[in-house]
Amino acid sequence: MENSAAPSATSIGLRYGLLVGLIICLASFIIRLLITDPNSPINNIIYVVLIVGIILAHRDYKAQNQGFLSFGQGLGLGLLTALVAGLVTGLFSYIYAEYIDPEYMSTIIEAMRTQMETQGRSAEQIETTVGWMTKMMSGPIVIGTVLLSMLFWGLIISLITSAFTKHNRPEFE
Repeated sequence: MENSAAPSATSIGLRYGLLVGLIICLASFIIRLLITDPNSPINNIIYVVLIVGIILAHRDYKAQNQGFLSFGQGLGLGLLTALVAGLVTGLFSYIYAEYIDPEYMSTIIEAMRTQMETQGRSAEQIETTVGWMTKMMSGPIVIGTVLLSMLFWGLIISLITSAFTKHNRPEFE
């Protein structure tokens, strides 16, 4: 019986993370050009791309590993994919907000302010929230904010997909 080396989860995670990140950047750019409402449901395409990317990374790993993928390997692979995608997307968001469309973040903050006013929030709550949003969406901090968000959703998605895509190697082979 030949025991081939397992494929590198790192190379697969990097490849799919880069691919997911680039697709999200392209989709975000197109959405920002065509849709003026920052609260549009079309923005959720980012999560669909992340879900599909993690599932495809799992499928690729299994194809290179004789159909086997443990829960831990799936979780790690999904998190690495989300990490790389988050770095790429965060960097894009920073460049977009700083150099391409500096008014974009203020548009988002104003939309959030309007939404909170229609919900009947107090002026103090609105100002506190807007203050935090302004801090979290300014300068290079936006990279970290996007990265943490992508890692959070990557963790949730990876936990779910790993539960369904796992196929452990038999212990006594």
